Amino acid sequence: MVTIRDVTELRKLHTEAAVKEVELGILSELVVKDEQCFHKFIAQALGFVEENKRLLSSSQIFDRDVLQTLFINMHTLKSLARSYNLVLLTSLIHDNEQSLAEYQKSEQMDWNQQRLIVELEIVIEEIKLYIFVSEEKLGRKGPIDSIRIERIFFEEQLNTLQ
Repeated sequence: MVTIRDVTELRKLHTEAAVKEVELGILSELVVKDEQCFHKFIAQALGFVEENKRLLSSSQIFDRDVLQTLFINMHTLKSLARSYNLVLLTSLIHDNEQSLAEYQKSEQMDWNQQRLIVELEIVIEEIKLYIFVSEEKLGRKGPIDSIRIERIFFEEQLNTLQ
């Protein structure tokens, strides 16, 4: 006797559980962070990765100065992520930084612009995931220079002023 079982739904649930586990890890990192500090970090992080993306897009051939800037940006970003104790993000940034370090050590490696862009996109997607968890799971949507107050409190205060 042969039994056939459709595991499509089981695999889907397993994938969803893995995504939730990653989000939960990020959530546990963010819940203890000051919202304004996190927004400041995100602004800096996006600045570094956008500069690296621009540099990589315009560097068809190996350029030691470009490579140095790419490495410095990722090293600085890794240090910032580590100082905020963003463990998952720090690990991905470290992997990207190591890839750049390989180019620095070897004069013989072929400049693989596409590979470097893909590796940078992985870091960018992780930053976006942190933003998503912060905004959608924690409700932290305000810009750096704003404060959040409950609507009821605001309306009560407004009524007392009138």
